[in-house]
Formats: sequence, C-alpha cells, structure tokens
Amino acid sequence: MSLDPTNAEEGHYLIQRLSDYNPWWEQGAGAAATDEFVSLRSDFYGLHKSIITDENHVFGIAGPDGIGKTDLLRQLISALIDPDFVEKFYRHPGFRDKAHEAVVPPEHILYIPLSATPLIQIQAPAQLRAAIDHFETHYCHSGSETTPSYIILDDLGAITPGNGRGQRVDWATTLADLVTDNSTRRFVLTAVSDSQLKPPLATADLTSTDADELATVSSMLPMKFTDFARFRFRELETTASDNRFSASKARAAFAEAVSTGNATQLANRLNTEVENAVVSGTDLRRELSNYLTIGGFVGLRLAAAGVLTGDQLAPVLRGRGELDINAVQQRALTAFRHMLRERGPELGAVEEPAGLERLCALVAAEHPSTSVQFTTLTDLFDIDRRTLRRKYFGVLSKLYALAPSPEYDNLRPRSVRVYLRDPGIANAFMNRDLNGVLGADADVEAALSKSVLFDHTVRLSYLLNDAHDPKRGVVKFWNGSVGEIDFIPKFNGRPVPMYWARQRNVSNLIDQRNQPGGFAALLEFLNSDASASERDSLDTARYETMTETDIRKRRDYVTNDYHGTLDGDEVYDGEPPFGVMLTTDHGDSTAPVTVHESDGAARPIVRIPQWVYLRLV
Repeated sequence: MSLDPTNAEEGHYLIQRLSDYNPWWEQGAGAAATDEFVSLRSDFYGLHKSIITDENHVFGIAGPDGIGKTDLLRQLISALIDPDFVEKFYRHPGFRDKAHEAVVPPEHILYIPLSATPLIQIQAPAQLRAAIDHFETHYCHSGSETTPSYIILDDLGAITPGNGRGQRVDWATTLADLVTDNSTRRFVLTAVSDSQLKPPLATADLTSTDADELATVSSMLPMKFTDFARFRFRELETTASDNRFSASKARAAFAEAVSTGNATQLANRLNTEVENAVVSGTDLRRELSNYLTIGGFVGLRLAAAGVLTGDQLAPVLRGRGELDINAVQQRALTAFRHMLRERGPELGAVEEPAGLERLCALVAAEHPSTSVQFTTLTDLFDIDRRTLRRKYFGVLSKLYALAPSPEYDNLRPRSVRVYLRDPGIANAFMNRDLNGVLGADADVEAALSKSVLFDHTVRLSYLLNDAHDPKRGVVKFWNGSVGEIDFIPKFNGRPVPMYWARQRNVSNLIDQRNQPGGFAALLEFLNSDASASERDSLDTARYETMTETDIRKRRDYVTNDYHGTLDGDEVYDGEPPFGVMLTTDHGDSTAPVTVHESDGAARPIVRIPQWVYLRLV
C-alpha cells in the first residue's frame, strides 16, 4: 500500500475525527459542560460578551500553556448551546437576556483542537477548508443564513512553526477567505502568545467597508487575585451586582482621577465599592496570603480538583488533605518548564531555550525585590545585553512568564527589576513548603508581594490604556537620589508613581520624609520634573519592532486627546496626577483608602491597601 497524499490534501484526517471533537452534534445541549464548573473567571465573561455583541468576525485568545484556555472554550461552547448555563452563571438580567438570545443550535459549533494529533497539522489550511465544508454541508444548515456559526480553532501554534525552508503556514490568509465567503461565520482562535496571532491577522485582508478591523486579540493570563477570590467565596459571583465590589466602576474612577488629578474622588469611589462588598477586608487579606502562596497556575489545578472552593484548601496546604499539594505544585512547574522549552524557540529564535528556565529559576531562588545590574545577568548567563533583552526578556514577556521592569527616565539604564509573574511558580521552583511560605522569610514574602503587585499593575495598564497607546503595559521603576520607586505605570500618557510601603502609614512616613528610602523617592518624584524627559518609542514594544500599520495607529492616537507629547518617533510622559502608597495592612474598616496632602508632596498621595488595589483588575 502506497502513501496517499490526498488524505491530507482533502482533509480526511481531520474530518474523520470531527464527531469525536464535537459530541454536541449528536447529544445536543446534554454535551455541555454546564455542571462541571462552580465558578467562572472574568476572562470568560469578557470573551462571551465580545463574541455575541461585537461586529468582529475573529476573536483571538492568547495565553501561556496550562492556564485554562481549553476550559474557557468549553465554557464558551456551553454558553452558546445551553440555556441552563446562562441561567446558572449570569445574574444581571439585561445581559442574561442577551446571552439567551445568542444561544444557537449545537450543530452550529465546530471545535478543532489542532494539537490533538500531528495528522491534522499536515496541509493544515486545506484540511481546515475541507472540515468547514463538511461541517456546513452535514450539520450547520438550519437557519444558517441568519444564525451565526462558531468555528473554534484551539492552539494555532501547532500549525505555525516554520518548516525546513523557513516558511510558515499561512493560516491567516485562509481565515480571511473563509470570513469573506460567509459573513455568518465567527472564528475563535487560541495561541500561546499574542505575537502568534496579531502579526498574521494584521497582514491578512480582514477588513470591510463597515468596519476598520474584523479581528481582535485579547490576552488570558494566569488566574488573578479576583478570580482566585471568586473560587474561595461563591457569593462574589452569586450576589446581585449592585451589592458587590465593581472593578469596572473602580477602574473608571481611577482613569478619571488620572485625567483630572482629583484623588479624593478616587478614594471615595473605592471606599464605596469596599462598603458594597459582600466579603470583608479581613477575609480578603487572608485569601491574598493564600494567593501569594498558590498563585494562578497551581490554583487552577486545585480548582480543577475541586479543593479551591469551600473549606478543603487549608487542610490541603497543611498536608492533611487527600490531595498531595507538593505533587500538584511540581506538576504545574513541569508543565511551565515544558512550555518554556517548547514555545520559546517558536517565539524568539532562542538558541538555548534552557536559558529561559535558568533565568526563571534564578529569580525564584534569589527573589530580588529591588533592581539588578544588567552586567550581573549577562555575566551569569554569558550573553550580551542585546540577547538578554530581545531574546530572554522578550520571549518570557510574550509567554507572560517573567517580565522586566525598565528604569524610568534613563536612556542607558544600568539596572532592571525582574519579576516572575506568578507567585506559585516561584514557590514551585524552590519546592517551598506551602504551609509556611509567608512566615518563614520576610524577603521571600516581599518578593512575592511585589511580583503580584507588578503583575496586576501591568494588567491595569492594559485595561485602562487604549490598544494603540505606546505606553500600554509599560511599568517602570525609578531610581531617585534617595531611593527607588517600585512601580510607575502610565495611563493615557501620565505616570502614576507607586511605592509599596507594607504596614507603615502615610503620616508616619511623612514625618520621616527626610530619611532615605522608597517613600522619600516618591516625594522626590512628585516634587521633580522627572517625567519631562521620560519617553517611549512608537516603533517598539516588548523589544520587538512594530509594524508600519501599528506605528501609524499609535501616532494617530497620541496626536489627539493625550496627556503625553509626541516628538518624532518618541512619546514623552505628561505630569503625574498623584502618587500611590500600597500597604499590606487592613486600613480603616469603613474607609481603607485615604488621601494625604501635605507640604511634603507637591501632589496628593493616595493610600490604598493592596487587597483593595488588586481588585481593580
């Protein structure tokens, strides 16, 4: 028997597996995963809302391996075919009605896991076309002229690596043709990084006369603190929205305060949201300690095992539960390391992907909470500075694994801050006893707290800034003459300096403002014109050169209503509206967020306990 190439070219490998991948074609809504989940991450609600309300035809989800993208897709499919899923998870009557209206017949869903077998990766564009034709001929035919169909392609990275001739699978052109052929098709794509989705989609012809763009890409990161709290406290999801902390209202108040400089209005809004909260600050502080111990990767595995909700977590952490927490921790680490080795070369031509693991392990072991000299890192890894920045930092940033924080207002910085984005992975690298992580070493606790605050500040920057803002996702640190400021994100062109002060209050710190330290640096920044010479480039992001289209869109954006200024290809910061002091204490039970104005600072300082600040995202 000879090899028959038509099996790939005509899509037989994929077509013969479609019924296994799509059990709802035969079982209907009974195949939905509605009863398998007790809580949903906020990523789901954002994606589902976009898919059923936006005009886009292509929705990309980018996120590292092991964070639940496939579970998110199963939830999405359930929401699209099962009215009971909508009733179970939607509390707001208005959008619940929209979600019910968006339910489609189960045979209008096509799910293809591209990494399931190498056979369906051969001649992938041809197989996809054949599979979609089979799907629409034999299944998706009832009301197809008006009812949308959803074609879900899970793990596009499985078909994007270059072949021996350095070419890449042109899936985006195939996708553009499929969108043009049938306007009722909606595509949902997943990949390990947005760099696998955005450039191909940007070059494909995915535009029409009705919209400038028909594709959007969102990032899905390891489970954040708010999602962790959702699993721990079911009432955060089941209580009416008016009686819960509203992250969207809190973010809107933050954005407004950045624009107007009215810090008091921000504090009032945050305190109002805290007052509305159904879970006390004391309970949330306790769960923040658990989150610093477990993190998102391990937390997701515990949620899947059913021990994150309810009273089972504490015994598991103490080693008294039925689940071996150390085994779960190490499985998460093994998957994380595998991702670095397998995905790293795909994203940045890293000659030695093991170096990515070593850098993450080094940060976990040394847990630096202040800046590190570039020469220290280049000497340790025997690489030059360009390789460190573009390949190590660049690739790890794309994988949302580790991120550098550049030095503010320094064109040739000698140091950098380095953060592992997920605290559970840092603990797993060192095989730390999860029952006593935070009490054993104050330096470890500080490093874990700062890594979580950095991670959530980056997320906040992405949420509040326009997609074409060149400072979006940029969080730097500042090395003043009397100390360092931990985080300086930029919002619509204005920097907001943030100092992590642990349990010290503003009044005591102002009394000691002449002593060297981070708070003195915060005052120095607010009283200086450091922002006047700080700039970010229009043509680079995460150490990569932007496309001409993106550069044009960035330029158009910053020339309009923007607090920064444009000079050639560089965008300068505007003035800071206020400073922020993040603390680990509870704060006043009725008004934990306070505003302080004194002779020591030219602008207000907002004191925000970190358990409140982390809930903004």
